[in-house]
Amino acid sequence: MSIRVPNLRALAERLRDPLWLPVLSALFAFLAFEAASLDSGQTVLVAARNLPAGTPLTAADVRRAHWTGKLPGPLLNRPEGRLAVPLAAGLPLLRSVVRLGPAGSGNGAQVVGIPAGALLSAPPLSAGQLVSVYMAEAGQAPESLVPQAQVAAGGTAGSVALEVSAARLPALLAGVAAGHLIITAMPQE
Repeated sequence: MSIRVPNLRALAERLRDPLWLPVLSALFAFLAFEAASLDSGQTVLVAARNLPAGTPLTAADVRRAHWTGKLPGPLLNRPEGRLAVPLAAGLPLLRSVVRLGPAGSGNGAQVVGIPAGALLSAPPLSAGQLVSVYMAEAGQAPESLVPQAQVAAGGTAGSVALEVSAARLPALLAGVAAGHLIITAMPQE
């Protein structure tokens, strides 16, 4: 039994075939797409495990993870403060879910960024304007999440930052996660 090895001339003739060009082009396009997707997203701090409200954040409670989606507000750069709301493992640490300062230091307002993708409806808003926030689900009446909040800043591409009380923060964050929010402007006196 002999093994026949094709000679180099026959191999070179096959590579000159014009059908290889589309195959090589597709392969290079795929590799370029994969290389570009490696650089998208950002590294953020996420909860390493399920954390109850009131947990003082330490390095053992968080880990760094690659996040490719949009985030509804500013992030923490390091673990500090206490959680104002419970946080599930793997969710990013937003500044709005953390209460900085000593424990029991008041019920200060928190600023929450609401991405345009979570809004079903919102009028043009300006900083300082008072608004109400509702969550609408198909087949149900809108549910009031935040009866009164103040616009901290109008964002780009329809996003908005709202200043809400710490008591209303869990409901608003749940609404942002559900992504069915309606913001209405309150009449100005």
